[in-house]
Amino acid sequence: MKYASLFIALFVLLAGCGKKTDPIPKSVLADMTPPSAVFISVADDGVRIENQESDLLFIEKGVSEGEECSVFSPLKLIDPKSVFVDDNVLPGEKYFYRLRKKSIKYGVLSEPYMAKVIYSKPMKVTSAEYHKEGTIYRVNIETEDKFTRFDVYSGGRTIAQTGGKTITFPADSVVDNKFSLILSDYDGNRGTPYTIEIPANRVLTPPAPVAAITVLNIGADVRIAWSDSENAGSYNIKACENVSCETFTTQNTSVIYPRKIKSCLDITVTAVNADGESKPTKLRYCKPEEE
Repeated sequence: MKYASLFIALFVLLAGCGKKTDPIPKSVLADMTPPSAVFISVADDGVRIENQESDLLFIEKGVSEGEECSVFSPLKLIDPKSVFVDDNVLPGEKYFYRLRKKSIKYGVLSEPYMAKVIYSKPMKVTSAEYHKEGTIYRVNIETEDKFTRFDVYSGGRTIAQTGGKTITFPADSVVDNKFSLILSDYDGNRGTPYTIEIPANRVLTPPAPVAAITVLNIGADVRIAWSDSENAGSYNIKACENVSCETFTTQNTSVIYPRKIKSCLDITVTAVNADGESKPTKLRYCKPEEE
């Protein structure tokens, strides 16, 4: 029995030695091209590396010394859709980053993407003014930084580019009523975006005209009344007898006419709100003949 147990254990051990791991699918190997959805920019606190890939991102850093090639050291492994800021940088120094995707399941590293950064504090637009001139926008900027390029972005793409402080671009190239102004320096470092949001054209809704006007004789008073208008904030009233006119503004739906009517009264009422004034509603009221 002892020898039988030993034989079974030896068989299991030998079988395990020949076991193979799952092969890496060809699709994974084919996708290990250099990362393309990675964005590098300078920030106030360092070099910002944004990983928009669906894989991990393996970051290595190197510093050039004279004419010699840079020696890279592992810096960080970051998750998909995440950001890493390398704050161990100095203004004016040159840094190299070697970036490679890393498969989450199989750990395969892609071909590298190489990036060179000469760090400097990001340039900033301090103020900007824009004006619409027909079918174009004209933008003037102010900045204390020396820049070589001034780009306008909207909808995820560049819509205009210049080397000066004034730029024009078609109004219909602006997406979602918003565009960003970004400065770049000689080394290709992009500055902090300055975003402008254009107020959307609001649809004006002036109130509807009043539906009816009535004149009421209440004792010694003559009251001019009208139906309420939806969305009205106030009402303008004009009552004329021949060339003599009285005007009123009220938030109510009636006013007292202060004079005695000798013959006929021409009455006009309009409803008013912040978006405008309604079309006028008119009534000609004549004093009843005395019996």
